[in-house]
Amino acid sequence: MKTLVVFYSRTGNTRRMGELIAQKLHADIDEIIDQKSRSGIIGWILSGRDAMKEYLTKITFTKNPADYDLVIVGTPIWAGSCFSDLFDRK
Repeated sequence: MKTLVVFYSRTGNTRRMGELIAQKLHADIDEIIDQKSRSGIIGWILSGRDAMKEYLTKITFTKNPADYDLVIVGTPIWAGSCFSDLFDRK
């Protein structure tokens, strides 16, 4: 079974978990890149605001999930919302 672990991580916590899961499963790994800067305390505040207001964000990634049998997505929780709920796929 071909497996992909995809993650978004603002601070590195979800990245570490994604890397551990990928290593244990011998899976490929890919990082979701948010086109909006979310670093530092201002980034943290804006991330919470965006999550509460359900603002979409533009993302990029390199691997095609359709090429895999199983895709595992790791994402932080901001203001009670999963980051993946905010992806602008258009």
